[in-house]
Amino acid sequence: MEKNKITINGAEIDMLEIANLLNQNKKVEAVKLVKDLTNLGLKDAKDMVEAIEGRSLNGFLTPTNSGEIGNNTAENFKETLKNRGLDLAEILKLIEQNKKLEAVKLVHETAKIGLKEAKELVDNLTDGNWDGYTKPTSTGYKESVRVEKNNGDIKVTYTDNNGKMNFVTPNDPIWAHVKKLMMNKELMLEYEQKFNENNFNTTASVFVEERPKTWLWIILAAIILVTVCYFVFNK
Repeated sequence: MEKNKITINGAEIDMLEIANLLNQNKKVEAVKLVKDLTNLGLKDAKDMVEAIEGRSLNGFLTPTNSGEIGNNTAENFKETLKNRGLDLAEILKLIEQNKKLEAVKLVHETAKIGLKEAKELVDNLTDGNWDGYTKPTSTGYKESVRVEKNNGDIKVTYTDNNGKMNFVTPNDPIWAHVKKLMMNKELMLEYEQKFNENNFNTTASVFVEERPKTWLWIILAAIILVTVCYFVFNK
């Protein structure tokens, strides 16, 4: 069986066909098609369509094999959300304000997908899994950037095309490349600012700590010199 097809009650359903109808805002037609092909009840057919709809959206956020639903590019994902009446920036703003339930409700009601699928999408956005995906490579992995914000601390993880994960900072040689992959520029700028501030504070702290030691050696040397001169000139 082809990867984009499923069998229900002996009938083969082409999920790409359903996804195409959904992208054209023809959800009623999609439900009718599933109902007619499978002899499912109206509610079951609607649930099936919503599951496919959720997979179509979440397909942009999770690794997929060639030919499956989803094109796994950041710009296409933004466009797909827009077609469903969703604004990525609005969802991210709710997440950053710790209003995850409101974000799930917004996705659920606006995109007309199930609560489970809406929650999965918001979870992926919360984890940063939407950032800068490229097409899968022959190794089965795809280059990605993940940003995690916890209690004000921000951590950036870069995964290369071989599946190797590394924490990256603005001091890393690949930082410029990582920034190009990122969609959430505001979060990246916030991270850079905090990183640079922390580095400055650390440097200043070291300087303040080391300077008294330098003066201590100078004072000690002066005392020794005065003592030596005293004994020399008083002989």
